[in-house]
Amino acid sequence: MANTQLFATSQHLLPPSDSINEAGGSAYVLPPEMQLAQFLMTGTLNGTFYADAQAQLDAILSLAEELDAEFLAKAAIYARARGHMKDPPALFRCVDKAGLIAAAILRRNPLAAIVAFNTGARELELNPRDSVVTNSGKIAGLVGGGTAISSAFALLNGKAAQGDTVILVSDNQSWADTRDGATETMRQWEAFRQRNRSARLVCIDLQPYRTVQTAPREDVLHVGGFSDAVFDLLASYSAGQMGSDFWIREIEEVKLD
Repeated sequence: MANTQLFATSQHLLPPSDSINEAGGSAYVLPPEMQLAQFLMTGTLNGTFYADAQAQLDAILSLAEELDAEFLAKAAIYARARGHMKDPPALFRCVDKAGLIAAAILRRNPLAAIVAFNTGARELELNPRDSVVTNSGKIAGLVGGGTAISSAFALLNGKAAQGDTVILVSDNQSWADTRDGATETMRQWEAFRQRNRSARLVCIDLQPYRTVQTAPREDVLHVGGFSDAVFDLLASYSAGQMGSDFWIREIEEVKLD
């Protein structure tokens, strides 16, 4: 039998949200170092639903004023050598990107469960032997509208799902599940972790902003933007070869002399 007291205690210890996102929902602010790393490493500076390219550039300039000169210098060198900034077509919608990532993962991992969500969630029945193009098109055609990221985790928890890696692909602008205290996504992820103690969560923010739905911690990796680097990052993080603060540690190790 599940230890409900232990679960209640862990929920009580979750950090409360500390910001409001661009869609008006409760959220967590990423540390400035992590924000800059996301923009530099996988961001695209394309226009998004909530912010155009200029607004994203302004955010980077604001971060530059906030961070110390040594970190900025190291970040610039690291991004120049290892960065993966790309410029995907402007008409490549978030749902198309999400469908592509999900279909590619299913192709390589036929036992993966694919859950589509807007203000509600449902598990999709897809043939992993179908082409990535076919499945990505099916997925993209089933989502859209409002956003309640927690609904996907609630569905998994309702089924007592087991798993070691959960990949969330969204613009992270959840608003339909706003609540006081910890975000509902954070609460649902913690519930999943109660059953799957070694599980890791990868949050791919297709349109990186300064806020997220899950507080930064060791079992959560935040990836901002969509580029060819994403799949390598997924493989490394799932295999335990990198931590959630991977980019920060890599940048800080850059030599300036």
